Amino acid sequence: MLSCSASDESQEMKFDTSIFPQEWELVETSSSLNGMNANSDLQYRETIVLKADNSFLKRRIENNDTIEAVGSYKFTDSGNLTVLILTHSTNNVIIENCSSGLTEYFNLNSSSNFSGGAIACDGAGLFYERIK
Repeated sequence: MLSCSASDESQEMKFDTSIFPQEWELVETSSSLNGMNANSDLQYRETIVLKADNSFLKRRIENNDTIEAVGSYKFTDSGNLTVLILTHSTNNVIIENCSSGLTEYFNLNSSSNFSGGAIACDGAGLFYERIK
């Protein structure tokens, strides 16, 4: 159950660049063509695990098939935003961006969620929440 009370805020997973591993789960997607899809309507389950050694594992499970991608990540500040940059080791179908490159960009929206994807070029917008 979601609520706007202060007690719920204190229980959310807090972002801290010194605590690893961190696991983030895709909770919503959006596109200019299909609108919003909440967690229960998603066609697949996707997680990103950020490890202490600056490596990541991105995993998508769809129709009992698992696709995994690995690479390195970093955080950078861009104005008032903290940006998470994933650089994949190899090309993979689960990379969501506006180019055919190996890099994904996500804006840290709060201490417990980030968003990114390819919505700027009519692709999917991806919204993740921290679960561990």
